[in-house]
Amino acid sequence: MNNEKLLRATILGEWQDYQRNGDRRHLATICRNLNIQGMPEIGDEIAKLLTLEYKLGELKAPSLPKESEAAKLKGMWLSLRGAVDEETGQKIPDRVVMVHIAKKLGLSSRPKDGADPNDQLYRLVRQRLKRMQLL
Repeated sequence: MNNEKLLRATILGEWQDYQRNGDRRHLATICRNLNIQGMPEIGDEIAKLLTLEYKLGELKAPSLPKESEAAKLKGMWLSLRGAVDEETGQKIPDRVVMVHIAKKLGLSSRPKDGADPNDQLYRLVRQRLKRMQLL
């Protein structure tokens, strides 16, 4: 998987969470993932400044968890579809990308006896992408 695309999807998810609940810790997470001109300590310092306030309570999940999950799914799919294997130069199959996304989002399935759990995850993500009209 292309690490750059995965990082972009993670940052998009944090940004959407920040927009939804306004908690600056999401911005801090983004800053920690940024490597500004090869100096990651700059992002770490900005993250510290964003979280200095004493009144920051416990980080809460987005108020609309289903919408947040859908936004992350959409961001990851749009970033990773069409990804190319760096070693072979071949397109990574959508099925593999969808299973990867399901695992990153922490989705789970209970496969029937003898069924492949990855097949279940693929179907779950594919169904959600169809509902969002992304397939």
